[in-house]
Amino acid sequence: MPIQFSLADRIFKSSKDLLPPFEWKPTTNGHGHEQRRGIECRVRIGGSMPRGVFFRIALFPRFRLRATFQLECERDAGRAHIPLYRLDVDPASAHQNKLFGPSEVYGAFVPQGKNHEHIFHDSLREDGGLRLHGAVQARPVETDFTEFSEALAYVCDTLKINNGGDLPPPGDQGVLL
Repeated sequence: MPIQFSLADRIFKSSKDLLPPFEWKPTTNGHGHEQRRGIECRVRIGGSMPRGVFFRIALFPRFRLRATFQLECERDAGRAHIPLYRLDVDPASAHQNKLFGPSEVYGAFVPQGKNHEHIFHDSLREDGGLRLHGAVQARPVETDFTEFSEALAYVCDTLKINNGGDLPPPGDQGVLL
């Protein structure tokens, strides 16, 4: 069962701080080759740490332009996560929106490689509740990010993250050229 709209909206709109440790970790395939590099942080809102709220970044080393930034929280029942926001930088595949949501996202097509973001407000059910998979509809982002720090700053501004500058550079993937 998805979380309640009021909680998701408060998490999305509130000022946030990311909590250390800030450590980039590789994910490898069965042959020991790095498939992606990621960082995962718990989130503090006000003076509290809501259960199951995380901020994640994934970078794809063989594709210097490819990155995903995501704010997510646990569903009401169980430990599965539901995305409230995601930014895809130079995505590997196109995205076809479903036939629901605001007119500007309803059925929209976003081509492969086009930066886009998913905001759960665009994916609500007709009764105003959250869909099971959260932020599924995409909106094009017109900004062309040339560095990791630019994409991170965009996400931090969008999500009201106060201390995004505390995240260490990811290493070789720091430049998204």
